[in-house]
Amino acid sequence: AIRSSNGTWHIRPLNEFLLFSSNDPRQEQIRPRYIGEGVVRGIPVDQWETCIINKANLRTIKRTWSFARKGFVTPIGPVGDFAHPVQALIQASALYPNGTRIGEFDEVFDVYAYRPGIVESAEQLAPPRGVFCNSGVGQQLVSLRDAGISWPERFNVRVEASSSRNTDIQKFHLRYDRGRERNTKRIRYDYLPRNGGDYVSVIHDYGANLTYNIDRRVGTCIIKRGVEVLDVSPTRDPVSFFIKYENELISSRERQWEYNGIRPCRGNGIKCATLTTEINNFPPIVEPDTGKPTGETWEATNAEYAWSVRSPYSRPPPDMQKSFDYPVYLFLRFFQSRNPSNPPALNSRTEDIEYEFYEMSYEASASDFDTSICYRSRDFEYLHLGFTLKSDTASAIDGNHLDRRFLERELHRNLADKMQIKYSRVSD
Repeated sequence: AIRSSNGTWHIRPLNEFLLFSSNDPRQEQIRPRYIGEGVVRGIPVDQWETCIINKANLRTIKRTWSFARKGFVTPIGPVGDFAHPVQALIQASALYPNGTRIGEFDEVFDVYAYRPGIVESAEQLAPPRGVFCNSGVGQQLVSLRDAGISWPERFNVRVEASSSRNTDIQKFHLRYDRGRERNTKRIRYDYLPRNGGDYVSVIHDYGANLTYNIDRRVGTCIIKRGVEVLDVSPTRDPVSFFIKYENELISSRERQWEYNGIRPCRGNGIKCATLTTEINNFPPIVEPDTGKPTGETWEATNAEYAWSVRSPYSRPPPDMQKSFDYPVYLFLRFFQSRNPSNPPALNSRTEDIEYEFYEMSYEASASDFDTSICYRSRDFEYLHLGFTLKSDTASAIDGNHLDRRFLERELHRNLADKMQIKYSRVSD
């Protein structure tokens, strides 16, 4: 790869790097000249020379490449029909009109390890994490669902969040139920606040438009009207940031993602499908000391999702050919230019967040969202009916093909419908 004058990096073909050709049609054709045989570091070589003369500034650049001769035995085997570079000598000089010649620099490149042939996989050419390459017209952008990635209607997963601002890892357990009907979604997350204390359970009931903050150790609860999460600094409070934008991160259906193929993730233990996107003017910037929005936004956020397949035999949804059923990580990188007049590569401020997902399960029971402790702990008057359900026909609820979780959910829904109460009021 080469680094351009504005600080950006670009992949450069090997033959152009060797100065044997140029992919730029504006440049004159480069014609290498064979200058004979030689010996470099005890290796018999064939030597080639190229020269580029810049008539505008009277500079000449000469490169002499030495390649191991065919048949020479290297650590990876005898040299065959593919060139095996050994050394390059680079010399530059300037010839002024008065006849004065000035040598600018001499460089020596020694190649000690070289493997000819095609790369074993495209992973070796993959860009770094969180890099979205916007190629403009003709770029094929897809939705997550187009790529075979979709969060289930209900799930629970353990999440570890880390950021470039904090060295510690913040862990939380997320439970999610989209609900059968519109606006009946429920989200619960359990986490340990950064300032210490006890584990806190937060339940957002979108159907009732209520938020419950439950201290599980002492059994206290705070009930608030509304489910909106205030703007937070993503690097200071990655848990609340994820919950605030869960609709964009979990339920996104926009065709804004670029599919980057399969690559190793979480070390080299598993293979992941990766997709990247760029979101402009997102998210709002929050002053860390006051916790209040500044009125500005980050210029752009690059996001990278990585999903894997937990079960090779899992069946995809009816309208999809393949399905990735296990989230591995979500990586976010925020960009902000300090001085818009200077190149962004030299004046950009960046911050990172990474969410790693573990122990993904497609199970979420009604008891996960039980809020009765809130009403009991605050001595609120409420009607409580307890009963035991027994079936006269044992075969109706017994058998190898019975989905007991589906039966439980349907029973809860029927109870809520017949008794005309909210679904969240039914618990085990």
